[in-house]
Amino acid sequence: MVILAAGASQRLGEPKQLLRFAGTSLICHAVAEACATQAAHVVCVLGAFAEEIEAELRRCAWQAERVEIVRNTHWQEGMASSIREGIKALQMHDSDAALIMLCDQPFIERGFLNRLINTWHETKAPIVASGYADAVGVPALFAKECWSELLKLQGESGAQRLIRQHPHKVVPCQHGRVDIDTPEDKARLQAFEASQSRRS
Repeated sequence: MVILAAGASQRLGEPKQLLRFAGTSLICHAVAEACATQAAHVVCVLGAFAEEIEAELRRCAWQAERVEIVRNTHWQEGMASSIREGIKALQMHDSDAALIMLCDQPFIERGFLNRLINTWHETKAPIVASGYADAVGVPALFAKECWSELLKLQGESGAQRLIRQHPHKVVPCQHGRVDIDTPEDKARLQAFEASQSRRS
């Protein structure tokens, strides 16, 4: 599992990784969900605000030994650099696939991540991607045979282009299109949490 959390959150104006959600931060929520899956290894790639985010991770109650924190010193290049760093870290382990996820998709949970993993085990498709709206994207699982192409990605090029270029299985993902990029996204997330609190 590779969690991409290196961005500078320029449109939001503050580190999205540290936004509060479900009683914790977005980054701790993402890592906790990843650690609750079948994945043998969890790599968290940090870049901008790395010191603050790493400190936040170390405060998380789960203290998962499975989490490897990788600092991407080239994060300003774009998402491709973080994907490369995550794959390089997984190459040090005996992994057969890499499930790439973002830290700012708050409604992605362990059950859905395990569905991606199970679909790959069942189909042996080279790529298993999430399907939402009229697109496919992350979270997405890439078999080891795809890693060489992931390592060639440059700039802002993420995994979506690679998914479109290769045969893939799609797992419907109702909440995959929800991510936190702007102050308006943050406001909607906070409003959702407030409504949930009133119901409980």
